Amino acid sequence: MCNKQENSSLMAFIKCKCPQCRSGKFFTHSFYNPTKFLHFNEHCPVCGLKFEKETGFFWSAMYISYGINVAIGVIVGVLLNLFLDDPSVNTYLFWILGIVILGSTLIFRYSRMIALHFVSGYKYDKNAVKKQ
Repeated sequence: MCNKQENSSLMAFIKCKCPQCRSGKFFTHSFYNPTKFLHFNEHCPVCGLKFEKETGFFWSAMYISYGINVAIGVIVGVLLNLFLDDPSVNTYLFWILGIVILGSTLIFRYSRMIALHFVSGYKYDKNAVKKQ
C-alpha cells in the first residue's frame, strides 16, 4: 500500500487520499474494478481518521453527484447545439447518457471526495499519526 504524503490538498483530492494526513487511501480498489469501485475504508489506514463523520454523511455526495450530472448534461447539450445543426432529441440523449454512464464511477468517487474534503470540515494536520 502506497502511503506517500501528497504536498497539496488538491493532489490529495485528485488521488482520493485522506484530507487529514494526505497519505491514506480512501477507496480500497481501483475505479476500473466494476464490482468493487464502491468500497472504501471506514478509517484512514495511516492516521485513523473516521471518514464517515456521522451516519448518512455521504448522502450529501448524492446531491453533489446530481449537480455534476446536470452540469455535464448542460455542457454537452450546449456543445451539441453549437456544433451540430439542430440535432434530434435522440442525439442529445445518446451523448449525454453515454458520457454520464461511462463516467459514473468517477462521478461517484469524486462526489464523495468533494463531500469529504470540502464539506466535512476535516483539516490537514502534518503531525497526524495512527491512533492505536
